[in-house]
Amino acid sequence: MSTALDLSSYNAIRQATFVKIVTDEGTILMSSHNQAATIAGDSYPAVGDLLGVSDLTNELKASQSDVTITISGIPSAYMSEVLTTPIKGSYVEIRRAFFNVKTSAFLNIAGNPVLEFSGVINNFNIDEGWTDDRTQTVTSTIAFSCSSIMSVLINKISGRRTNHADQDYWFNGDLSMDRVGVISDAIFDFGGTTPASAVSTPSSISLTGTAG
Repeated sequence: MSTALDLSSYNAIRQATFVKIVTDEGTILMSSHNQAATIAGDSYPAVGDLLGVSDLTNELKASQSDVTITISGIPSAYMSEVLTTPIKGSYVEIRRAFFNVKTSAFLNIAGNPVLEFSGVINNFNIDEGWTDDRTQTVTSTIAFSCSSIMSVLINKISGRRTNHADQDYWFNGDLSMDRVGVISDAIFDFGGTTPASAVSTPSSISLTGTAG
């Protein structure tokens, strides 16, 4: 879901996409702009046409739409860094900014730049290709498959085990599941005598009182 911008007073504009990926090891910033730009304190280097983003679905409310981010022309020398970075599960933001055609300055309108997508990377794919047979130069293209926050929330992990370990994990110190192991191994003869393994002998209780 994105914010509507009033661009009716402009005869010509330029636009660029800004991608922010937050990993456990740091933040990756890139843009399709022709020069470096700063948004919300983050400095985005210019990647230009090497950065591609699949079509985004603009709706009135948040949706489960997924997005693919593509980065082309990655030298083979950098691929080891790409493969060793824990990229799956990283948070992603995609913004679109509009600029003055002549000056390349941000348009001074409310909502510019606009946040078009927020989600996480659930997978990535790498494609390698020869760029020079003589020098055996290889460049790579990496495509990140991103799921929106709505998709992440809907695909929740349901259920849990009813044992002491899980109960202590979620509710540390709670003893309500301590005897599940004993009870699960007991054989119950419903209507008959309760097996001794499932019975804990209570301490003797003395009731005293004064007859009324």
